[in-house]
Amino acid sequence: MITSSRRFAAILAGAAMIFGGAQWAVPASAAALATANIRLLPAEKDTTTDAADVSAWYQPDAQSPAYMKYVKAGATVSLEYIVTDGSGTAIANAPVTLNVNNKGGGETAIWTKTDGTALTTATDSGYMQQLSGTTNGVGHVTFTVKNNNSDAQSETTRPVLNVWSDSTNGKELKGGFYPTVGATTEHVDRFWPHIVTSGTGGGTGNAPGGGGGGGGDAPSQSCAAFGDATTICPPISQLAMKVTSAAAATPVVNGQASLAVTATNLTFTFTSQAGNSGKGLAVQFFDISNGLTVALSTGDPTTSHACRAGEAAGNMCFINVDAAGAASFTVAITGASVGRLFKYQINGPAGFTSGFVTAIYAANPGGGETADLCADKSRVCPNVSRVTFDVAGTKVPVTFDDSGAGSAFMPVATTSLVFHYTSIADYAGKFAHIQFFDFTTGLNVVVPAGSANSSTSCDPGPAPGHGCYVQLDAAGSATFTVNITGSALDRIFRYQVSGAGGYSSRSVTVTAHDVALANCATSKILAQSPAASGTSGTTMNVTFTVVDSASRPCQGKAVTFTATGWGTLGTSSGTSDAQGHVTASISSDTSTADKTMSVKAATVNYKGATVTATAAAKWLKIPIPPTAVVTSARGVIKIAISNAIGMSATMAYTGAATGSKVASVTAKSVSYSFTVVKGSYTVTVTIGAYSVTKIVSVS
Repeated sequence: MITSSRRFAAILAGAAMIFGGAQWAVPASAAALATANIRLLPAEKDTTTDAADVSAWYQPDAQSPAYMKYVKAGATVSLEYIVTDGSGTAIANAPVTLNVNNKGGGETAIWTKTDGTALTTATDSGYMQQLSGTTNGVGHVTFTVKNNNSDAQSETTRPVLNVWSDSTNGKELKGGFYPTVGATTEHVDRFWPHIVTSGTGGGTGNAPGGGGGGGGDAPSQSCAAFGDATTICPPISQLAMKVTSAAAATPVVNGQASLAVTATNLTFTFTSQAGNSGKGLAVQFFDISNGLTVALSTGDPTTSHACRAGEAAGNMCFINVDAAGAASFTVAITGASVGRLFKYQINGPAGFTSGFVTAIYAANPGGGETADLCADKSRVCPNVSRVTFDVAGTKVPVTFDDSGAGSAFMPVATTSLVFHYTSIADYAGKFAHIQFFDFTTGLNVVVPAGSANSSTSCDPGPAPGHGCYVQLDAAGSATFTVNITGSALDRIFRYQVSGAGGYSSRSVTVTAHDVALANCATSKILAQSPAASGTSGTTMNVTFTVVDSASRPCQGKAVTFTATGWGTLGTSSGTSDAQGHVTASISSDTSTADKTMSVKAATVNYKGATVTATAAAKWLKIPIPPTAVVTSARGVIKIAISNAIGMSATMAYTGAATGSKVASVTAKSVSYSFTVVKGSYTVTVTIGAYSVTKIVSVS
């Protein structure tokens, strides 16, 4: 589901799209095709997030699956398709019709153009309305419509988006979208939206006050209709988030709020009405990025300014509103980094949903660039500054202006470039779409054929050479090579990052010029932060970064290492890579106490002086393993357990009699005894991975 404009698609559109001499197939008539494939982009039918494959409901053609999504009443919906022929070649300039079925078993779905004007009446008698479009130079076509149903007409919102579930309010509001180019045989992706309540007011027919904006005739947003009159079920729009030191709330646009990485102290304020006096409000924080932590202010919730401690451990704030129906609490964020995110919503009894807000840490929250993660969750939408490139192993400097556009020079004799994308581990497995365009006649950029799931090659897909997808590795990074032909003085090309929802970054213009790329002028070396940490008795790495005076990474710089403290240095020297990184390996013996180690890295700066950085490393203790000693006395089996505090011990005996006991160990040394009859016994004690068996004789 895509809601924003597609600036880059407009750049590519044209009747005779040619990039560097390569042209996509343009048939005389798409209807003359024997076979056409009309597919939604993968992110728009991602069944791991918000789409459900419902082909079992209706699939007359085994190659034409159907996908269902929940669409909020009043939302704008964009569907992007790619059209290919039977061999998989993208078809440019093909007229495409998207047929729309408004009726589906209940209320009628109301669809218009984004400006509110009506859609065209369908020429296919099986449908009610239609839209027309034409594929661009890479075979893509986008259709955008706006839903105009009210919450009162809509189904209830579902808590799980990628699995079908029944509406709980008796409403059924759905439709169908079916694309065609008029080919003899067509394999298509069908799209079935179910319209659900928006959570922004207007009366759902379920929650008092419509669950939104204080609307409706009820005096409050009580959860009484859901079985709990002591709590509040309002829309998320009644909960404002602001940076604690800021004067105004952080804007929320299309359910998303952008935060600067310095925004780590946040205040949430809920406002309603006196009719809610004293009632409980539950705010849930979820989908928190790895490395990001959310700490809620806790205390007496009846003060209306603190969260109850019991729920805070699960990232939920339960708080009572004051006499005016208001409450506020603070949240401390740690681990903020560009692209990391969290979501929050107001919780209520089963059947209630408030909608939610996604808060994303962005590189430029006040500007035009988006945060790193695209709305479709499978691609990244970053600033192009995350993309760098090398010529013959030397990093090419890029200069960015105030708008974010970049410029760089490459030597006239350049025949290949190595591109690097760097991000964070949160985006491991996501895809980056790098686009090359605006070639001067005679110059060409060709992306070699690559794997669709690789972080070391970029897959050009159906449009070889002029744009490709690369999958990010475990660190959120990727590297790939492109070939350059026809490089001559002052010839240019541009590149940018494209993403879902029409997103495209500012571009970088690369000009072939009579330049020699200077080696990076080393200024300093930076230590890894936070400190490396590992269990004693293992091996781990400590990483340093060599940079110039503008904090840009320096490649190929010699670095030496020394170390002090507990442990052994396994690397005496190294050379910085394209990201300026150089790594030292360290190891240690096992220890029953925490130990520390310091690693110093040294290199020579551009002035010939030695610069150093010291990184701390922590070895975590190996706990003393538990033990159990089994003995016997007259009529008794005795078991003495040590070093098992907090663990569960299972003790069992067989022989002249049989018995067992499971105990939670609460002290460093503890003893247990079993009164038994005379005879021989096999006794087994198990504590976690530790186990001991002993045969004893009881007199």
